Amino acid sequence: MSIENDVALRQESFQGIERLSLSYPDRAQAWTREGPLRWLPGGFRHVPGPEIANTLAMRYRRAETGNDAIALAEALGFALKFCALRASEGGLEAALVPNAERRFIILCDPWTEADEPVDRVQLRVAHELAHTFFYDWSSSLPRHLLVESPAEERFCDLFAATFIAPSTD
Repeated sequence: MSIENDVALRQESFQGIERLSLSYPDRAQAWTREGPLRWLPGGFRHVPGPEIANTLAMRYRRAETGNDAIALAEALGFALKFCALRASEGGLEAALVPNAERRFIILCDPWTEADEPVDRVQLRVAHELAHTFFYDWSSSLPRHLLVESPAEERFCDLFAATFIAPSTD
């Protein structure tokens, strides 16, 4: 991809943040002091650059839940469940599951809950929240738009890190 194309995609993503947020007023939302904070209802058809991950993380960090990813997920109507994902044996530590009733269910391995500090669980939940940006929410069951990739994982890692503990540069 050329630099010009990458810049155009990033600009499109920035413009799309507000447009998508306003297009789905009945979708997941949390509250700020100024009123509802609508969760970006997904729709990225490419993996945006790090600026978008940082912008979104800081935007949603301003909600009443602050940097508490678990509270934000619950405020948005997403369910959080602890279940055996075999993380201690090299399996998943967390996973995002689309669900028609609760929009999404975030699964965390109980090993994570017992043996990791809360901040690590928060980081995993924030990471899974970022994956929702890559889903189409227009049908009753959200649909993932991309083949999962290392680029999507990096985007979600950056979103989570910025959401939990933004750099002070």
